[in-house]
Formats: sequence, C-alpha cells, structure tokens
Amino acid sequence: MVGLRTSTGQVVTGVKLHAGNQAVARGVRTSEIINALKHPVSVRPGYGGATRYSGVSAEVRVSASGRIITLIRFKGPNDR
Repeated sequence: MVGLRTSTGQVVTGVKLHAGNQAVARGVRTSEIINALKHPVSVRPGYGGATRYSGVSAEVRVSASGRIITLIRFKGPNDR
C-alpha cells in the first residue's frame, strides 16, 4: 500500500494502526482499498484535512500527510 499513488496524485506514506485494525474487523480487502484509492466513485474532503476516497465497496480516509487513517466497508465481508 505504501507508495501507491491515488487518483488525485496523493502518495500513500503509511497506514495507521487504527486503519489496520479496522480493515481486519470490518473485513476490508486489499483490492477494495486499492479500488477506492485508484478508481474512486467520489473524492471528498474529510475532517482535519483528510481526503475521503469512496470506492464501490469501501471508503478509505487518507490524512494530508498520506497516511491511511481509517477504512469503512459498504458491503458485508461475504458480498462480492
């Protein structure tokens, strides 16, 4: 994930522990994270200068410094 360039040109510089925990707890797949960052349905500003990348199955929030700060899944882990 680190080094990935988003659709807006932002480079992912890291992943906060919270985001990693949320990925596991919410069943967010790596492919869903990459899809949201590279091919978002929408990109919106988030709290504190973060950017919200919404894909088909998940939303990825990236801080202004490029760290993934949290993840939200729109579908259940068994949905495709």
